[in-house]
Amino acid sequence: MMDAPVIDADWADWLDWVASVFLSPPDADSVALWRSEVTIRLFEAIGIEFGQQEAGAHIRAALEAGEPHTVALDLSVAYTRLFEGIAGMPAVGLYQAAYTTDMPAWRLFGQSAQDMAQLLAHARLQLAGASHEPADHLAVELALLAALIRCQDRVVAGQVQQQLQTWLEPFAACCRQHDPHGFYGAVATLLQATPGLALSHPTVPLSRQERSFHVE
Repeated sequence: MMDAPVIDADWADWLDWVASVFLSPPDADSVALWRSEVTIRLFEAIGIEFGQQEAGAHIRAALEAGEPHTVALDLSVAYTRLFEGIAGMPAVGLYQAAYTTDMPAWRLFGQSAQDMAQLLAHARLQLAGASHEPADHLAVELALLAALIRCQDRVVAGQVQQQLQTWLEPFAACCRQHDPHGFYGAVATLLQATPGLALSHPTVPLSRQERSFHVE
């Protein structure tokens, strides 16, 4: 696999938002913000830039499927079904180890988590005290990458980026398999297509202003 250029700093807010999506289900206030016309148009624009218009449309459909509290509940149920499991193993693993070690031998807090913890330490970052997630959780890796590209640590950012490239493709494929027309499958598709994480780069670039993605 050829090394891709380090992701442009303009995409840091996008990576942070995707990290929040896969860390925990949104509440009604978050859904209300995400479904604002400006944000919805941004999702669709990102889908067009990444060559994944259908994914952008699926995100819009999911967020506009009902009142914010209803959508939040639906997404919470979907999150539990996909990533936590109703009974037994979840349908989709959120940890790098699930895709880069032999099944069923992989375990939490294994080598990939240790490697990512070292990169966190190098960046002088640490997980929030309330978080008990291994460092190879998707949300942790994305948030770390966003922080590194903001502070222009291109060397370590490149290392995190390469780690993500080893497992985003099977992760996104698994999301699409189990959530083919849903919100999480669509977000995973756009994440996989993000410039620097994708196998190829988009051909229709957004302007710097259009790609500003800051959702709190």
